Amino acid sequence: QLFENSPAPMLVYEKVSLRLLAVNAAFIDAYGYSRTEALTLLLPELFAAADRARIADAVAALQGFAYMGEWRHLRKDGSEIIIESRSHDIDFQGHASRVAVINDITERKRLEEQIRALNADLESRVLARTEELAAANKELETFTYSVSHDLKAPLRGIDGYSRLLLEDYRDRLDEEGRQFLDNVHRGVTQMNQLIEDLLAYSRMERRSLHGEPLALDQQVARVLDERHAEIEARGMRVETALDGLVARADRDGLAMVIRNLVDNAIKFTKHAEAPRLVFSGREEGDRIVLEVADNGIGFDMRFHDRIFEIFQRLQRAEDFPGTGVGLAIVRKAMLRMGGSIRAQSAPGEGATFYLELPR
Repeated sequence: QLFENSPAPMLVYEKVSLRLLAVNAAFIDAYGYSRTEALTLLLPELFAAADRARIADAVAALQGFAYMGEWRHLRKDGSEIIIESRSHDIDFQGHASRVAVINDITERKRLEEQIRALNADLESRVLARTEELAAANKELETFTYSVSHDLKAPLRGIDGYSRLLLEDYRDRLDEEGRQFLDNVHRGVTQMNQLIEDLLAYSRMERRSLHGEPLALDQQVARVLDERHAEIEARGMRVETALDGLVARADRDGLAMVIRNLVDNAIKFTKHAEAPRLVFSGREEGDRIVLEVADNGIGFDMRFHDRIFEIFQRLQRAEDFPGTGVGLAIVRKAMLRMGGSIRAQSAPGEGATFYLELPR
């Protein structure tokens, strides 16, 4: 009864002659033979031509062993199915035989083939897209280099000639003329800085970032050393409390972030009686929060999102020179490193920037 009522097709064949000795109802339904027809078959007749040639060797190797394998079978109507069979030796009515349990896996194999085809197509598309992006990045890199060179060349000429004019013709110029040349020099300097900032912003979008554990006190100290002269000139007191804090970030990307925030603090504390810059941090779950606080002019929190957008300024360039790109670079770098940035401030009360990075 277990054999006959099994939902899976089952058969028994004689090991020597390979003649089918018994089949169950599920086999009859699956293969389309009557029971009488099935019991006239030899086992190899169930196999598709591609597998029939190797069935004899496979059967010979099965003596005494349980076996599981995949084969291509033929139904009575000639249609092909893919099956998975499990078999073992039994004694059937005095005949040395094997009983096999058959599982039709045709649909599973069809779906697996579809998945393989889809994966191959996806890999091909990804490869093509990657090659396109690499080519586009190379073109953009060439373009930005060309723009940088072509824009800076005339600026160097303007700056050089204005300096020569100021040096060689100073005695022939009145105070207003000398002021005009100073304005030219400042304009050239600002334009050079704008070009550098735009290139940095563009490169941050494309450059490969390498995340690694970085001690925050060392990274901050390195940038402070770079800006030592400017900090001294401002008379700024700098405090750091970052011992033991390690974040996972790109070394150059993090340096760019810290550098821009230090420059920001130097710029906006120029009217402070005792300029101050404080670095502190803490662990929050799987994140490290680095706080950078200054006592500069601050800003209205209504404009919080705006300060991180490119070319957005809250102060007049005449009062606080800049390109309007620095904090946009900071935000982009933080996002590329898997972090985030926000700020807290009020007019006249300084600003604190909160940088979150993975641990």
